[in-house]
Amino acid sequence: MTDSKRAVILDLDGTLYSWVDYYGPSFRAMVHALNKILDISEEKLIQSFKKVYEKHNSVEYAFSVQELDIWNELNWSEEQIRDIAIKAARGAFRIARKKNLKLFKGVRETLEWLKYEDIFIFAFTDAPSFQAEMRLKALRIDKYFSGMICLQLDHIPDLIPTDVEEKITEVYYRSKIPYKSEINHSDLKPNSEPLIRLINKEGLEKKRTYLIGDSLEKDIILAKEIGIIDIWAEYGKKAYSKKNLETIIKITPWKKEDVKKSVGISNDIEPSYTINEFSEIKNIIGSVKFVQLELT
Repeated sequence: MTDSKRAVILDLDGTLYSWVDYYGPSFRAMVHALNKILDISEEKLIQSFKKVYEKHNSVEYAFSVQELDIWNELNWSEEQIRDIAIKAARGAFRIARKKNLKLFKGVRETLEWLKYEDIFIFAFTDAPSFQAEMRLKALRIDKYFSGMICLQLDHIPDLIPTDVEEKITEVYYRSKIPYKSEINHSDLKPNSEPLIRLINKEGLEKKRTYLIGDSLEKDIILAKEIGIIDIWAEYGKKAYSKKNLETIIKITPWKKEDVKKSVGISNDIEPSYTINEFSEIKNIIGSVKFVQLELT
């Protein structure tokens, strides 16, 4: 009789890398670039972005520049918006992303260890599929994942740069992840249904499945509800600067309390395990495996 497979289900933002410290400076760089070419105050631009994010209920809506209401008062053609404004904003965001999107210490080596140990790796993220795949691909860790649950893809507007349209058509942005389940906003964490479907689809045994995340109120409570092993990535709660968090709070459609929940700020939930570095999951998974071997 063969053992059932072991699996880890990973949150991404705040668990594998600091989303706040990547997105905050990338957004500010984009706003600064638009400020230079449009001569509109950064505060006004930020408020215009916030309206778009409120409309789409996400600060990661990928096509926000073309929907800014500032175009109503500027005599810019669609070609100018596409070829000058969007190009400048994308370029600034991309440069800042490359500088600031970095894996936490020990993540790559631990993912390699998990694969070596034949432990299946899945992702469950609130991020839109387009952005989630882009980040994993940019970090060169998409090859480790067997599947991902993520927010459904943004609708694609007509006004996008030609090179982006070509890359979407050519599936340039797609990662190496073989299985992807796109969900709507009502199914985001801590809704347990998407994760239950994944567990059933993959035939995972709950006592050999681990959920690792930085949010007590979204990740840990979810694992406890389903009955899988929860591991709190406490380091994710501390891994961002105050300035970058303030940037996110300024533009997000969420309430301030919801932002704090998303970065793991809570004192009411007791995790089964707590780690201060991602690589510490090896000790937890290893110790559980050792106990199982002793009992056989």
